[in-house]
Amino acid sequence: MKTRSVACSVLLLAIMLLAGCCPFGSEMRTRPVYVHPQMSPAASRSLVADCDRQGAQLRRQLEAAFVAGARQECALPQPFADYRFVNALGEVVSPERANEACRAHAERICTAAQGKDSALAALCPDCRSKAEERVRQCRMDKGLVRSERPVKMCSMIQF
Repeated sequence: MKTRSVACSVLLLAIMLLAGCCPFGSEMRTRPVYVHPQMSPAASRSLVADCDRQGAQLRRQLEAAFVAGARQECALPQPFADYRFVNALGEVVSPERANEACRAHAERICTAAQGKDSALAALCPDCRSKAEERVRQCRMDKGLVRSERPVKMCSMIQF
């Protein structure tokens, strides 16, 4: 019993030592951070967190609206029939191509609508980009500037 506890202690010590070292070497990399030039680092982090919260809240709202609209549209006898389908140039496609695109879109969206909200929300075309734009704008409005902070990281194995 005593040898088992000693072996466990030695193993735990070895794991702790290995966790602190990098067996394949280390390297310095930079990590982007946002700071306000006239504020303390803690105050800057608070502003960054506030902007991130605003972006996350907007994304949740946009995704909830998208999910509600998609579920409502999928409940119709002919979902997405009143949509206009356009090509990459913004020109309205032919009626045959529009019918095909409508069926494909309805199948994709309505299949996801039968599952979890998160699966359907992932199909929202603008939710992520609008939320990221809100975060970017918030950081600009609050005077935050992007800076690089050096961090020591373990290197990956090289073959």
